Amino acid sequence: MPNKMRRDKKRRSASARRTGQTSRTTGEAQKADSVKALLSRASPVLTSIREQRSRQVGWREWLAQRLPEALLPHVTGVVERQGELVIFTTSASWGVRIRYAMAELEPPPAIDRIHVRVMPGRGPG
Repeated sequence: MPNKMRRDKKRRSASARRTGQTSRTTGEAQKADSVKALLSRASPVLTSIREQRSRQVGWREWLAQRLPEALLPHVTGVVERQGELVIFTTSASWGVRIRYAMAELEPPPAIDRIHVRVMPGRGPG
């Protein structure tokens, strides 16, 4: 019968024995990084995603100030693309209503055209 490796339960966890890691690094306990901390050191791809998300939130707030309250739950997304604002809605019928409401508004200075597209997502409620 082959000799089994004895478990050192007091000093190392099972995963550390498999990988050869210890729970302490240079005398200090290793702290787990939060997701926010990891994203703050993120690559340029994640940084651009974070910036795009903040722009989308800004446009959604802009819409919330100008559209009737009954239409807002049917907006699934807002994206700015090369001087055009694209508003996504839950269905074609809500898209028509939002398109008519947007026709009455003056577009912001940085936007040349406003498009309304259908992209089903979270519905109302």
